[in-house]
Amino acid sequence: MHQQKNEVNLAMHQQEVPLVNIFLEGVKSDPERAQKTSLMSAYAFGEMYVNLKAALAKEVDELKQKKTKEIDATRVEAVESFRTSEELKNYILDRLVDEQIY
Repeated sequence: MHQQKNEVNLAMHQQEVPLVNIFLEGVKSDPERAQKTSLMSAYAFGEMYVNLKAALAKEVDELKQKKTKEIDATRVEAVESFRTSEELKNYILDRLVDEQIY
């Protein structure tokens, strides 16, 4: 047990060590209760993980929507700019001339 305490002390933050040591003592004295506590903790961490993934998915969806709107606005602006451009006017005039020639 002394070696385990040293390993725990080395591997964990100073404030967490007493909590881990209390947990280890609890496991020795009441293994059934320790098992229930571990299962409840695992369930709580599982719920937290699922909620975190859901929040992350929501944030990703919001970012996608924002980027889609930005791209759409840029596309509309580019189309409107091209519609009024000299380049388009010249292209249309050139095609009209080509049609009249043939």
